[in-house]
Amino acid sequence: LWVVDYLLKEGYEVIGTVRSQEKADKLTKQFGPSAKLSFEIVPDISNINSFDHVFEKRAKEIDIVIHTASPFHYNTTEYEKDLLIPAVNGTKGILNSIKKYGSQTVKRLVVTSPYAAILDPSKMPDKSVVFTEKSWNPATWESAQLNVSNAYRGSKKFAEKTAWDFLEENKGSVSFKLTTVN
Repeated sequence: LWVVDYLLKEGYEVIGTVRSQEKADKLTKQFGPSAKLSFEIVPDISNINSFDHVFEKRAKEIDIVIHTASPFHYNTTEYEKDLLIPAVNGTKGILNSIKKYGSQTVKRLVVTSPYAAILDPSKMPDKSVVFTEKSWNPATWESAQLNVSNAYRGSKKFAEKTAWDFLEENKGSVSFKLTTVN
């Protein structure tokens, strides 16, 4: 919501995605009616094609994508279903939709990725360690199945790596620049 608020105050047109019409109505009420704010419904980001209709309909209007959606909760024991797959598929889905419908218009993709993507908890006691954009947490898909903390950190790492890997694999098909903010 802070991102949307800032963008609107700076004069940008914002096309937001929400999971339901009720959420869109709530946010419209919160931000007030504005010709610069509209919403598209994306009920389930874990569906790999969930963003297709948004880009098919509105790609000509979109030159910057800010991807902030990813599961953030600890209320599960089904780590793969509730955290890992939705995080990865949400990222894959938006990237594939950009490639299919917005490869000529989207110039930049910004992915918010928490510190959890780069944090190695075993190195935290060592005050000389500096985590940078070259750092990755040590989670594997298997270790992310052990507990909810590992699953959360793993989901963030795998989602961000998905974005970087996609860009590398699709150099000739997409021209947008990728920025991740931890």
